[in-house]
Amino acid sequence: NIGVTAGFDASGSAALVVLKPTAPGATIISGPPELVILLPTTDPKAMLQNLSPGAPDATGISEVTLPGDSGDKGYVVTVDKWVALAQPKETLTA
Repeated sequence: NIGVTAGFDASGSAALVVLKPTAPGATIISGPPELVILLPTTDPKAMLQNLSPGAPDATGISEVTLPGDSGDKGYVVTVDKWVALAQPKETLTA
């Protein structure tokens, strides 16, 4: 559970994107791949409210606090009717 309830577009489809490793010699099985979660949204602000988003940077990417006790940070950007969530931030700028 990533803490998303309000603003989620239940009539849309979510996606998990596994990115091809960019390091020389790296493969998908040589280490954890970079992932992007795409969530359909009707209201991005409401969707992200429980994740305590920070102010967006010049590219529109905001830092969020992921649910759980660890206090891990993630990064989100809204593109059209989608919210993209990733760790690390550079995954969203590639």
